[in-house]
Amino acid sequence: MTALEVLLGLLILLYFVWKLSSLAGRLDWTHVRRDNSLNSLRQYLAIRATCVARLVSSGKLDEQANNVLKASLEQVLFASEKSFRDYLTAESDLTGVLFENFGDEKDLEPLMAATNTAAMVFDLARAAKRVQLARRFHNDAVGASQLLHARSAVRLFRLAGHTKMPTAVDLDDRVPNALKAL
Repeated sequence: MTALEVLLGLLILLYFVWKLSSLAGRLDWTHVRRDNSLNSLRQYLAIRATCVARLVSSGKLDEQANNVLKASLEQVLFASEKSFRDYLTAESDLTGVLFENFGDEKDLEPLMAATNTAAMVFDLARAAKRVQLARRFHNDAVGASQLLHARSAVRLFRLAGHTKMPTAVDLDDRVPNALKAL
């Protein structure tokens, strides 16, 4: 073996190690992005629940809407202490309840007439829109992570370690029609 062949072999080996290292770095970056987007989604879900709690405690909602929203909030609180899947189901149920109670602009008229609750409604609308965006960003990050996990080099060299294949968040995050307009 000549010195040129050894040098060429060493360069090929270094290139191969560099490519694997680069792939591992990208995989790590997608995991960090996924984790950050999940934390952001959880934060916006909590903000939305807080906005609903403020409206419930304001006393400006009709009795039926107040009771249904309060029960849904209690379900979210209870589910948050169980599993993440139960929590997402409870949050989806809360979205459905919001859709029932704020599906039409006529539902908001009494709340918008009062100055102190109008700000609460605007906060709820903003929080509902941000929940929707945060879920989309999270699922985009999960998709990027899944693409890298599926690569043969990642599986062959176990670059993902013992992490499970990331999964997207399945959540009803529709924004009620009356809140979309705000």
